Amino acid sequence: MTTLIEILQTFNRKERFAVIQNVLGKDSDMVSLCEPFRKNLYKALDEDLPVPSSVFLAADYHLDWIEVAIVRTENTEFSLGTPFKSPSSSINTTQQDIDLLVAFTSTVNGECLTDLVLIEAKAYTGWNNDQLRSKVDRLQEIFGDENGRKYSSIARPWLVLMSPKKSDKIEHDYWPTWMKPYGDPRWLIYNLPYREKITRCKEDGKWWKDGEYLVIDPVRIGKN
Repeated sequence: MTTLIEILQTFNRKERFAVIQNVLGKDSDMVSLCEPFRKNLYKALDEDLPVPSSVFLAADYHLDWIEVAIVRTENTEFSLGTPFKSPSSSINTTQQDIDLLVAFTSTVNGECLTDLVLIEAKAYTGWNNDQLRSKVDRLQEIFGDENGRKYSSIARPWLVLMSPKKSDKIEHDYWPTWMKPYGDPRWLIYNLPYREKITRCKEDGKWWKDGEYLVIDPVRIGKN
């Protein structure tokens, strides 16, 4: 039987990820998490859920791929080249992805299922509530409402926000319970290196899109 993680791997055709794999000499999407990240992720999940060192990792992974991978796992009679009923009218209509997907298996009540940790990250830019709403709506469509148990025998979703600091401007009242089990989103806090930005400007340093001058400024970290 093909596992959900194996199917997730077959859909992962992001070019940047393939380049990094080639550069690092890896032939698998399974990676070893560094211990600090692994511990911080465990704390962010705030559950008795051990995060293994070796996980399936994918960047900018399409939400459509996640949904179809789950459906394909659930329906083992699917075969390549044979049409099947789409599980959602949203698939292949608008492209939405999750910044980082971390997947691994765990045992719950004697049953083996796949934990899908969906990490949405912001580093040098702020959060956008309209973008979050669109993504949350799509995730809710895939996994269901309050408990995210639409595919409870196959997968368990976890949504985690990752940024240098928590934001108090995110509108999450409408989020289902599984995305904010204790009333607030799960947060994964991380440190960012110092960075600078190049901006077009006038001679006096004021921004101007057609300016003939440039100014270099430090990037503000943790904008919200």
